[in-house]
Formats: sequence, C-alpha cells, structure tokens
Amino acid sequence: MTRSLLVAGIDPGRSGAIALVRWGDGVSIVLDSWAIDGDSKSWPWFERAKAATEELFALAKRNGGLDLIVAEVPGGGGASRKDFRPDTWLSMGRCLGLVEALLRAGAPSAVAMDVTSAEWPKALRVPVGKRSEWGEVKGWHRVIEANTLSDIEGGWPRTPNGLKQAEADRYIAKAEAALIAIAGAILHEQETK
Repeated sequence: MTRSLLVAGIDPGRSGAIALVRWGDGVSIVLDSWAIDGDSKSWPWFERAKAATEELFALAKRNGGLDLIVAEVPGGGGASRKDFRPDTWLSMGRCLGLVEALLRAGAPSAVAMDVTSAEWPKALRVPVGKRSEWGEVKGWHRVIEANTLSDIEGGWPRTPNGLKQAEADRYIAKAEAALIAIAGAILHEQETK
C-alpha cells in the first residue's frame, strides 16, 4: 500500500473551482470542492477565492496536510482551441495566479504542477473539451465522470434536472477541479516511479 496524497485541483477562471481530493492506491475521494464564480460588489471574486482556500487549508490540515497542487493551464488542444477574447485569457491567468499564490502560501512544502487542458482528460481517459448532448447541460458529463471516478463526500447530483444553469455550471466547475486533481495525482505518481 502506498501513502495517500492530499491533492488540490484548480479549475481556473471566473467560473472556476478548487477541490480537495485524497488519492491512494488508485482510489480517489473528493473531500470537498468550492466553486469560485462570477463577481459581485457584495463579495468580490478575490474574497471568495481567499475564503475557499482557507476552508481547503483547514480541511487539508485535519487530514494530514496538502501534498500536491495541480492547476489546469490552457494548451495541448483542449480549451486553448477556443477563440477566447484577450480579457478572458487575462481573467484566467489572473484567477489562476491568485488561487495558486494563496495555496502556495498556505502549503509551502506541497509540490506544484500544471496540467494542460488536454493532458488531464487524457490521463483519465475521458473526452477533451465539454460536449453537449440532447437533454443535457453542456459539460454535465464532467459531473458524471467525477461521480464515476471517485467517491464524493456528500454526493453530487446525477442529473442536472431541476438545476438552474448557474447552479449546474458550479457543479461542472467543481467536477473539473476534482478531475484535474485526480489526473495530477496519477501523473505525479507516474513521474515519481
């Protein structure tokens, strides 16, 4: 039996999320996840990101400390193939930088790694990019994949039925953050063997 890793996954952007996953012996458990989406005057994005990372640290500390921080970066034929406006790229970079800085400050001994938007789906053997199927919210397959590939504390809905679009988008972002963490753990394991 190998030692389990506590992994933070970051899905960057204004509709991003972070997730805390325990990985060991090919088994993943999503301990918690936090959507960090949108912006409002009452609770700016940075304050939400800071609160979410503080909750992540508290949970990580109770579970032995953070070992690995995995962040998605554009590239490799995934999301980077989209024709994003320059302000979208700037927003993704700014959001990723802020969340990663908060995580690094709270867990200086954790290993940090980046995975491209094409690498992490390949590591998990799931499709690159978000697809839309009849009757589904675009990207809902990520929630199904996360439900299939891991145990999720508290559970997530199996279908988007009854969810408003913004609520479904939060689950999708949280699922992607969890999948990024799992893929990062797999790739880290392969690199350190």
